[in-house]
Amino acid sequence: MPICSSTKTSEKACSTSHTSAANNINIRATTDDALNYLQLVKDAFYDEPAKYETFLDIMKEFRSHRIDTATVATRVKHLFSGHPELIQGFNFFLPTEHQIPIYVREAVAHHADQVN
Repeated sequence: MPICSSTKTSEKACSTSHTSAANNINIRATTDDALNYLQLVKDAFYDEPAKYETFLDIMKEFRSHRIDTATVATRVKHLFSGHPELIQGFNFFLPTEHQIPIYVREAVAHHADQVN
């Protein structure tokens, strides 16, 4: 069962996505949305810069058509394991059929880690 949180990016991720069949992207996503999300990822991995660089590499491969949307989703799911808020935010940019499920236990475990 997917969850939603109250952050601005996450609110957008929780709403219904509208995708363009022609280019398989969320047509509501703006450049500002993408830049804000990149900053969230960078901030989340401030102590693990290699993970941020890996994320950028995944996006570059996608943009150059070397990997497809399903491959991006799979790689990001593994890269962002333990960071449900990043997965939820990334879902905003994905077509519905490729969105990564976030389960309550993942979010609860993540929240518990932040509190402790």
